[in-house]
Amino acid sequence: MTDLEKFIEIYKSFGINCIVGEKDMQKVIEFHGSTGWVEPTWSDKFEGYSGFYSQIIFSLDGKFIKQTFYE
Repeated sequence: MTDLEKFIEIYKSFGINCIVGEKDMQKVIEFHGSTGWVEPTWSDKFEGYSGFYSQIIFSLDGKFIKQTFYE
């Protein structure tokens, strides 16, 4: 099981269905806001200020690269 699959599975167990997009030869899950890079994952279980968002970035083969937090 890849890091991406594990990440999706744990969020699914919380009732959140992650939307995975692809940008710049990477797989990206974006939470809360929208940068226009990929379709964001929205949930009433996320809270934060308007304009804030987080991206979880994986390689194309599903290996975790990093998580970012932006305003």
